[in-house]
Amino acid sequence: MSLTEKQKRLLRTIVAEPAMADAKFGELQRLLTALGAKSIRGESGQMAFALPDGVLLALSWPNSQDAVRGYQLASLSQALRRAGLAEK
Repeated sequence: MSLTEKQKRLLRTIVAEPAMADAKFGELQRLLTALGAKSIRGESGQMAFALPDGVLLALSWPNSQDAVRGYQLASLSQALRRAGLAEK
C-alpha cells in the first residue's frame, strides 16, 4: 500500500473522532484504490467498494465532484476500521 502524503492526511482526518475530512468523492475513490479496494459501479450514482478482508462499502454519489457528507464519512471510517486499514 503506497499512499501519497495528501492521501495519508485524508485518511487521518477520516478516522478522526469525529471524522472531519473536507474531500470530494473523487479523492476518496483514489484513496480507496490506493488502499487496495476494488470499485463496483451501480445504478444512479451508487458505488460499492470491496475492501480487503471482504468488507463491502456501498455509497451514493451523483458525480465525482460532490462533497462528502458527514454520515458518508462515518460509514467510510467504520468500513476502514473493519478492514484493518485504520486504527480503532
